[in-house]
Amino acid sequence: MDDDPLRLFTEDGLTGGPVFGLLRQGRYLRSDTMTAREIAILLGARAGPAGGEPPITYWEAVQREFRAFLCGGDGSYDDLRQALFSARGETQAALVSIIAAAIGAQIGAAATVVAPLVTLLLLVALRIGRQAFCRLRTADAVRPFGRDPESGAP
Repeated sequence: MDDDPLRLFTEDGLTGGPVFGLLRQGRYLRSDTMTAREIAILLGARAGPAGGEPPITYWEAVQREFRAFLCGGDGSYDDLRQALFSARGETQAALVSIIAAAIGAQIGAAATVVAPLVTLLLLVALRIGRQAFCRLRTADAVRPFGRDPESGAP
């Protein structure tokens, strides 16, 4: 059996909600030229404890865990991939929630903080393909909703 979790998702299914719908359409923002890192920061990937301490950036941690989930290798997310395929009839939002809860548990963040970042990484992976995503060091520079203004590349 092909164990590629990306087969469970579509761009339309992931961008059906209000925030990602607006980003995909490019309304109110120039999201067609925004990088994944810029969108992650816009989505609130930075959080800070009370008391004025510097914020923690969850983006890097979520990318690391998402890569382990999507690309495999160490077996740490094998059970999660199996659970996703078992829940095949669920909505894409429910599947994103399952992934976000698992990643959030690993990095010590609430699933509600992680879910938009997981959605963003799924969109990046759908756009460039699983193999290309797994070869990336970071998804920071990928433009999930448009093209590079200079080169025309995603």
